[in-house]
Amino acid sequence: MIEKHGIKARYGRIDIGVRVEIPAIVMDPVTKINRDPKFHIQTLRYDDFVWNFCTNKHAFVVKEEYEDFIATNGHSLTNIESENTNFAFLVRVELTEPIGNTTKYARSIAKLTTTI
Repeated sequence: MIEKHGIKARYGRIDIGVRVEIPAIVMDPVTKINRDPKFHIQTLRYDDFVWNFCTNKHAFVVKEEYEDFIATNGHSLTNIESENTNFAFLVRVELTEPIGNTTKYARSIAKLTTTI
């Protein structure tokens, strides 16, 4: 539809990362104040933007299966607590030529990670 109607478009940035699991006692002082804290880091050398989101206090890391790759997520359960807390830790990626398709790029990383 975009091409058919001559609408200008471009792929957006993506966030690539991992799910980190640590002993809950490390994050408890922070998650008692804010159940889903956000930390943003801007690196000096490369100007990378690194951040976290989706904190799961005293929760579990779970497998998410997609059509052709596997990823992870975090889940809190109502009546069962883990001794760990987990969160997503990401770096923002903006692509330019010759690779502009961020969706294809992200899926290729996910597939490679699944293979490894």
